[in-house]
Amino acid sequence: MAATLGLAMFKAVVVLGFLLFVASASCARGFQWVAGHKSPELFTLNLLLFTLGLAFLTESAGLSLALGAFLAGMLVSETEYRYQVEDDIKPFRDCCWGCFSSTSECGSTRCR
Repeated sequence: MAATLGLAMFKAVVVLGFLLFVASASCARGFQWVAGHKSPELFTLNLLLFTLGLAFLTESAGLSLALGAFLAGMLVSETEYRYQVEDDIKPFRDCCWGCFSSTSECGSTRCR
């Protein structure tokens, strides 16, 4: 049991360390290249693909999808484009908030 737990912990540290090193090096250059095209759609698509890509990589390494998305958010927040990203994801945030609010209200006793 301890050996299995130790191996899983070692694997997680190696995978996360590798992803942090490689993704942080490519994240800033990738966003700079995309921002140079001055296309908000391309910038949003790049952000989405970066987040989904890191989530897929962590999931394929045996870790959770949410950990990969969290890692992508942390890496993007360290770039100089963090304020542009915050403005670009506001419509998605508002849509998710609306879905959450409507489902949580319908789960209450008022909707039954």
